[in-house]
Amino acid sequence: MGHEQTRYVDHVVVNQDLETIGTVTDVLYDDGAGAPKWLIVKPGAFQAERFVPTAGSYTTDDGNIVVPFEKRWVKAAPKAGDHIMTSDVEDEATQHYDVEN
Repeated sequence: MGHEQTRYVDHVVVNQDLETIGTVTDVLYDDGAGAPKWLIVKPGAFQAERFVPTAGSYTTDDGNIVVPFEKRWVKAAPKAGDHIMTSDVEDEATQHYDVEN
């Protein structure tokens, strides 16, 4: 898991227009598949970390992670306070991003 996680942590997250959204601080994995499911992204120095789904994302050659969401949408997503995704928070985040749970 350590190697997989380093593929994401500290990498810059951008939208499809390459506008910077924030930096990955942690990764949450799907318990069943072991695949990364949610990124925890810090939009800025004084802003709360937010959950961002990995669905539809990809990594560029220079290591940026491109997600199909605008920065304002990420900043309005559920906060990732303690980096624990409860079922209620996952439902809320899934609905916010309109992705499969």
